[in-house]
Amino acid sequence: LHAPDKFKDSMSKDAFSVWSRKQKGIISFVGSVPCYDCGECIAVCPVGALSYKDFAYTANAWELKKIHSTCSHCSAGCLISYDVRHFDTLGEESKIFRVLNDFYHNPICGAGRFAFDVSSSPKGSTNLKEAQNALKECEAVRIGGDITNEEAFLIERLRKELDFKIYNQDAYHFQQFLKVLGEIKRPSVEEIKTSNLVITIGSSIKTENPLVRYAINNALKLNKASLIAMHPIKDNALANLCRSSFCITHEVGAEEILLGMLLKMLNIESVALKSLEDSKQSIVDEAALKALEEERKKALEQAEQGCSIGENKEENKTEAATPKEEHQEENKTEVKEEKIEVPTKTTYLLLEEAGINLETYEKILALLQKSNNTLLVVGEEIYSHKQAHNIAKMLRLLAQKSAIKPILIPPSANALGIASICQLSEEIFEHEKIVGIRAQGDFTINSDDRVFGKNAVSKVDFILPSLNQIEGTITNVEGRVLPLKPALRFEGYDLSDIMQGFGFVEENLTECTHKLPTEAGFKSIEFDYLTNYFTNDRVNHRGYLLGTSHFENSVKEHEKTECEPI
Repeated sequence: LHAPDKFKDSMSKDAFSVWSRKQKGIISFVGSVPCYDCGECIAVCPVGALSYKDFAYTANAWELKKIHSTCSHCSAGCLISYDVRHFDTLGEESKIFRVLNDFYHNPICGAGRFAFDVSSSPKGSTNLKEAQNALKECEAVRIGGDITNEEAFLIERLRKELDFKIYNQDAYHFQQFLKVLGEIKRPSVEEIKTSNLVITIGSSIKTENPLVRYAINNALKLNKASLIAMHPIKDNALANLCRSSFCITHEVGAEEILLGMLLKMLNIESVALKSLEDSKQSIVDEAALKALEEERKKALEQAEQGCSIGENKEENKTEAATPKEEHQEENKTEVKEEKIEVPTKTTYLLLEEAGINLETYEKILALLQKSNNTLLVVGEEIYSHKQAHNIAKMLRLLAQKSAIKPILIPPSANALGIASICQLSEEIFEHEKIVGIRAQGDFTINSDDRVFGKNAVSKVDFILPSLNQIEGTITNVEGRVLPLKPALRFEGYDLSDIMQGFGFVEENLTECTHKLPTEAGFKSIEFDYLTNYFTNDRVNHRGYLLGTSHFENSVKEHEKTECEPI
C-alpha cells in the first residue's frame, strides 16, 4: 500500500469493520487483527489518497474507462469494476490499471482487488482442427471449476453426442451431495448479516469464501450475533473477531457426529442418533454436588443453633428435650439420606471422542436455545466426506424440521453452475485419453496465463480467453447467475468456435445464455438483458436467481431410505 510505513505499523487494518453510517464511512478496529492486504482501506478512502504502489503515478483516474463485471476467484461472485485504458501510443493495447468496488454494497478480498494482471495472449490459437480432433478421440474431458455456464452447456451437449465422461472431482462430490440434499432455500449474504447465531462446519471460511466471512463479521459487530466455528484446525482470525466468537477444534472427520449433535439439541428424532444415544453415560455433576454440600452444611449449622437455644431454656427443659432430640435426629437422618442422592449429568462418549466435552456441549446448547435466527454454513470439506450422503440426509432433516437455515459454500467459482448443467463422473485415474478444458489434460485447452509486461506464459495446446476477456455467466453461492464482461481484447477463438466443428450453430458463447437448461433453474434471458448493479437503497439487481432445479426430483430416490446411524 502506498502509505508511510509508520502508519502501516501503527494502524490496525480490519476489512470487516468498514461500516456505513448515514453519509459517512466509519472504520472501527476491534482487537488485534493482522493486515491481510485486502486493500479495502483503498475503497473506503473518501478522497483517493490511499492507493497501492503499482497504480501510483501510472494513469489519471479521469482517463480510465470503468467496466463492471464479476469476480471469478471464488464462489462469492463479487461485483467489481475494471479501470481500463490504452497502454501503447496507438491505442491498440489496453491494460487493466486497477480494480475497484463499492464497499457500501460489496467488499472484496485481496485476490479480487489485485489479481487482475493475468490474462491470455490476445492473438490466441489457430489450431482449431487439432482441438476438434482431440475432442473426437478423447475418452473423458476434465473441466476446471471456473468455466462459465455457457462453456459447461456446450461441453454437456457435446458429451451427449460423443459419449465421453466429464471430470471435475470437487464439483462431482458437490453434485452428489445436492442430489441427496435436494432443493433448499439459499440464504443471501444479507441474511447472514441479520442472523443471531452463525455456525460453521467443515469450512475454513477465511479462505473458502471471504465475502461470507465479511458478512459473519458484520453480524458479530453490528447485530451482536454469536459465532460457533467448528473445524479440525483452529482459525485465530475468527477467534479474535469478538468476544462472542466460539471456536471449537474437533477430531478430523467428526463432522457427521457434530451434525448429529445439533439434531439432538433441537429434539429432532432420527435413526442417525441411535449410536449417539447408545454412547450416553451419566457423570457426577460437580457444580450441583458442591451446591448440595453447602446446603447440607447450612442445614447442620441451623440444627446446631436450634439445639443450643433449646439447652439455654431452663423452663420445660425435660419436656422439650426429648422431642427436640428426636427432631434433630430426624434432620440429621434426612441430611444423611440427601447425601446419598448424588446429582448427575448426561454426557455422550461419542462426542467426547470427537473433541466435544460437556462444557462445550452445554455452551452450544445455550446459544442455540437463545437464538431465534440461526444460520449454518456448510463448507466444501463436507462434500468429500466419506459419510457425505448420510450428512446430506441429516442436513435435509435439519432444514425441514427446524428454523436453522443452511448455506452451502460451493468448492469453486462456478461449481453450482457446473453441477446444475453437466452430468459429472467420478474420476478413478485410469489410463484414459483426457482433454482438459480450463484444466490439465493430455490435450489442454486453457488460458496461457500471460502476466502483463512479462514474457512468461503457461504451456497449453489451445489458448482460450481468460475470464476477464470473455462474455458469459457464472453462478455464485446465492444461486445467482451473474454476467462476466471483457475488460481486455482477445482476437483468437473461444470454445464456441471449436464446437462449430461438431455442427453447433452458436457463433459466440453469449448465444447460449438464454438456452441454459430451465429444468436446472436457469431462465431464458439473453445475455444483453442481464443487469449488474446495486441501487442506492442496497437492492441487488445483479443477474437473476436460479429457480427450482432438478435436484428436488433426484432427492425422491433417496427419501425412501432413512438416515444411517452415525
